Amino acid sequence: MKYLNTINHDLHGIKKLLMISNSNNYSSVAIHSLFRDSCLMLYEIIKVLENQGVLRESIAIYKKIEPIRHKVKSSQGKNNRNIFEKIIQKHIELFGDDIDNLGFYLEDGELRGSTLFVTYVFDETPFFNSINPKEEILKISEEIGRNVATIISTIQQPLLLPSNKVLSINEVKHEYKDVWHKRFFTEDIELNTCLMRLLIIQNEISSCLWIEKHLDYKATEFNLDKYLLIRLSSIKFYQIMESLIDIKDRIPQYYSSLGLSNLDKFLSSYTRDLRKEVKVLRDLLHYSDEQINFFEYVTGEIVKDNNYVEKLLQKILLEFFPSIQLNISDSLDISSIESMVNLEKIRRRISSKFKKNSKV
Repeated sequence: MKYLNTINHDLHGIKKLLMISNSNNYSSVAIHSLFRDSCLMLYEIIKVLENQGVLRESIAIYKKIEPIRHKVKSSQGKNNRNIFEKIIQKHIELFGDDIDNLGFYLEDGELRGSTLFVTYVFDETPFFNSINPKEEILKISEEIGRNVATIISTIQQPLLLPSNKVLSINEVKHEYKDVWHKRFFTEDIELNTCLMRLLIIQNEISSCLWIEKHLDYKATEFNLDKYLLIRLSSIKFYQIMESLIDIKDRIPQYYSSLGLSNLDKFLSSYTRDLRKEVKVLRDLLHYSDEQINFFEYVTGEIVKDNNYVEKLLQKILLEFFPSIQLNISDSLDISSIESMVNLEKIRRRISSKFKKNSKV
């Protein structure tokens, strides 16, 4: 079975992601995206192994992670508007309509992510309405880990790439900023949908740049760290760039007014030099017994060009992502939006309760 080699290395990659996610270096900005990535790979693995009869018994977690698997895209086409409205409604249900109900993560004043991404990923799952999402993620991560170990034992494939220890770094402390949805979003549903898509993109970029710091991938040899990084980066990069292109094509007026025209040179470079290759890598997300799979494809390209992976990672992680991240941060300018002080929250909440009681 041609796909087992790729599946085996993806499973060991998931193990490494879980190891980092469950460490003391927990980052709310990055972990939810990486958790989704683990679910994405595991879902596809279980699907093909069950269809091929390799797994003789169904795995319960398959249905649990199915909704998360389908949140890989930073754009959901015609469904973007419905997703925006649903996410905002969830935040209103959880935190109310009268006080700050959106959360943003900042680093030195620059936007790194938002709680709206968490809602986007975990909506329609058993993990969403938890008081302690970190605890819930740790629980489901343990279940994922057990399933990964079971599948590795079942397929009995050798690990062909060396795996280095996870790097220990001093984590940057993010500033948490709450904002009222009416101070960030507008009455224009198209603009709001665009803003939501940019927030999702920002989280995806931040997670990729965060995991890069924890993987010891700069060795000359092709190792599991490098494999995992190009696996995740290529998927995210393709989805992010295609989403930005779609925003420019679908709503050019907002692309321009939000200052995204500064990204034109990156979109042109991507379309001209990278799009075709990255799409190949992204489409190899699926496993096949008839066609080439990710592991064989990448190792084959390394035979042709020993620096194949390094060149792609250089482009994605050092040239494209930091610039796009900064541009989106400047565009949304979360630091300038006023948060409510406690006294204002109290007054608003009392007023809301009074109005509600007066209607009874």
